[in-house]
Amino acid sequence: MNDNAFYKKSFKMLLMLVAALLLSRFTNGLFCFVLVMIGVVGAFSNKTGLAICMFALLSVFIGTNPYILPKGSAAWNYSLRLGMLAISVSLALGGIRRVGNHRLPFIGLIPFLCVAIISSINGYLPGVSLAKILNYFLFMLGVWLGTQNLQKYPKDAEMIRAFFFATAAFFILGSAVLRLFPAISYMSTMSLTRSIGAEEAEAAFRDLIASGGKSLFCGMFNHSQTLGGIVPEIMMWVLCDMLFVEKRVRLPHLVIVFVSLPLLLMSRSRVAFTIATGGLCMTYFYTMNMIGVEARLKQHLKNGMFIFLAMLVAGAIVLEIRGDTMSKWLRKTNDVEADDRSLVEAMTSSRMGLIEESMEDFRMNPAFGMGFQVSRWNAYYLKDAEGLILTAPIEKGVLPVMVLGETGVVGFIFFIVFLITFYVSAIQRRLFVAATMFTLLLIGNMGEAEFFSPGGTGSFKWIFTVVGGFIIDTHLLYERNESRRRLEYGW
Repeated sequence: MNDNAFYKKSFKMLLMLVAALLLSRFTNGLFCFVLVMIGVVGAFSNKTGLAICMFALLSVFIGTNPYILPKGSAAWNYSLRLGMLAISVSLALGGIRRVGNHRLPFIGLIPFLCVAIISSINGYLPGVSLAKILNYFLFMLGVWLGTQNLQKYPKDAEMIRAFFFATAAFFILGSAVLRLFPAISYMSTMSLTRSIGAEEAEAAFRDLIASGGKSLFCGMFNHSQTLGGIVPEIMMWVLCDMLFVEKRVRLPHLVIVFVSLPLLLMSRSRVAFTIATGGLCMTYFYTMNMIGVEARLKQHLKNGMFIFLAMLVAGAIVLEIRGDTMSKWLRKTNDVEADDRSLVEAMTSSRMGLIEESMEDFRMNPAFGMGFQVSRWNAYYLKDAEGLILTAPIEKGVLPVMVLGETGVVGFIFFIVFLITFYVSAIQRRLFVAATMFTLLLIGNMGEAEFFSPGGTGSFKWIFTVVGGFIIDTHLLYERNESRRRLEYGW
């Protein structure tokens, strides 16, 4: 393939993404129904690449900055929530026809979800919990079965890969550009812009910064925490794509990786630091050793990665010495001298209330917990609601404690079994990048538990990490199969 063919395809995907966004914006969400139809038809007509791109595109819209993409109408709600379910089911049904065993190892989730059903029946809101279990299961079917055996359809896999790279460029470079427009890109000014206008909001922002105050950067996303959770995952996917697919330094990839770094700092998200650090360490010490490439090339890539990591460490040390930047980031305060908390306390204090809520649910029913994706808050405010509320709001802090609170000790054991079966099967099937990206998803859920929340930005994170990693592994499997064929036929 031409060296620039992938970038040309990615640029076309970027134009498609922007066009879909503009059309959806100007039709107040109605164009999203067209995207849903394209996804459903694509799934049933063996155009899996197109269907998965539409599936990912709708998830992209969920977390997009509301000034870039206002989402206040019913059309938005139905097209994004129900539309993704429709594409997910279509992908699962279409994927069943592709014979083979190259798929993500999610079979261990089914026993856990069965336990979650038992837990929910006697939980706070059985109807809401069961609806959310169904929602999550259908979403996972699309991810699980919809992506299987794509190595037999290399054009589809390459289309998905190009779309993911285009999405990375859209959010990373777009966020960098929005830094020039603080009225719509910072948490402290977004609400002010609605009430007093952009010019006044920007003036208030300048006053805040001049007085030593802090503001959290959102960029192209709807919240600084969304940026903090997604950007490091995007950065690591782009880095893995460059290392394991391109197998050399490519400038467009490198630009996205380097532009991602200051965005993480500006978000002041500790989750961002944890994901980025964990991802870089795992890629260098694990993934690069497991990927089967020629020894000389592997050493060349490891040397390049080591230089990159050394630059990051040196940069972090310089920033800390010059302005306590790393301390301010991790402690989430500008007055680090007055902060007498330990670093562990500073990093965990904001989640202690949510952890205690989950532990209270656990104490009420240690064996099975109090129900899947609900809380006492839901039980109080939604007790008179009619029907099944699929998107009843929920906020949980840390994944392991959330699992304990919702499904008890029994559910926790089954969840650990799922993780073990996932990693064992991933290693056996040589899904090393998918395992790496799945680990980043788990790390992110140690700060904000969205593992079972495909209705929000959790869907974007699932798709970009797990599907994204799987697509890289699929590309590598296709390369191995092609090399084997050339050896067999003497090409």
